[in-house]
Amino acid sequence: MDLGDLFDGIGGSGQLSPRGQRIARILFGGGLAVLSLFGAVYVLLEDGGLPLRIAGATMFVALAAFGLFAIALGRGVKPFGCFFLLSFAGLFVVRIVFGA
Repeated sequence: MDLGDLFDGIGGSGQLSPRGQRIARILFGGGLAVLSLFGAVYVLLEDGGLPLRIAGATMFVALAAFGLFAIALGRGVKPFGCFFLLSFAGLFVVRIVFGA
């Protein structure tokens, strides 16, 4: 499955050229990275315990790294995906150990 499958039926043959796929990857990955960084700043500025805010910001930074490197730049998904999954699980561990 490639990005052409996502746009199937929108226009023409539904297949994007390699250049179009690169542009779509950069837009989606860059947009995810920017929104994730905004989320990290928002979580850090919220009320709540410091450990929970740090864990939440780490999760958003991991999501930004996934969006930037794995999607936009087309690097390997495994290390960035694992970083996100570990930070996501860490968020729950911090919530259980330290509370709200």
